[in-house]
Amino acid sequence: MIKQILVPTDGSENSLTATDYAISIAKVFNANIRGLFVKDSKILTGPLIHDIGTSIGGMVPYGTFHQTIRTMMESQGDTALNQVEEKCKEKGIAFGREIREGLVSTEIVKSAENCDLVSMGKMGIHAEWRDVFLGTTVEYVVRQTHKPVLITPSQFKPFKKMLIAYDGSSFSDKALQSGAEIAKAMNLLVTVVCVADKEGEAMNILSKAKTFLEGYKL
Repeated sequence: MIKQILVPTDGSENSLTATDYAISIAKVFNANIRGLFVKDSKILTGPLIHDIGTSIGGMVPYGTFHQTIRTMMESQGDTALNQVEEKCKEKGIAFGREIREGLVSTEIVKSAENCDLVSMGKMGIHAEWRDVFLGTTVEYVVRQTHKPVLITPSQFKPFKKMLIAYDGSSFSDKALQSGAEIAKAMNLLVTVVCVADKEGEAMNILSKAKTFLEGYKL
């Protein structure tokens, strides 16, 4: 059962779309949403900031420059979380906020331990400058967390159908269960796909999934 949804945000449009998807699920499950902003330690203490601070050291003391960067990041975090909170308030969803400092992907994984679902945009604030399918932060979170992760597109569209990739493994069993719970609650049509070397093997695996889903009347 989904009771707490984590929405990591960097203030990007993709983060707000992830919020919209989280809200649509939260309304069905009567769940809370927790917004998370991570103050990126790579920016605050990384070599780039050190080099820039050193190069302008004759004009601005490094300590002053570093504090300016930190203040700007804190302001960015407040703005990003306020945007998520406003969307939640509009839909009557309970909202909480969390601010961490460290490596962004690592801190998201840590925070996810106390949630039932993570909703993230497939790209973050640097999306327009990246020519890849998934952002590095999203990929890390998906690989490292044991919690379900909803990776959202750039624009929100209401849920209508669900596709579950299933291979009969323990990991796909968890995905099947999570998918079944959401599909049942949201009245979604479910399709299960299995890719195997032999058709008979795939059919046996799909039969297992079919039996499981029948328990949810799907």
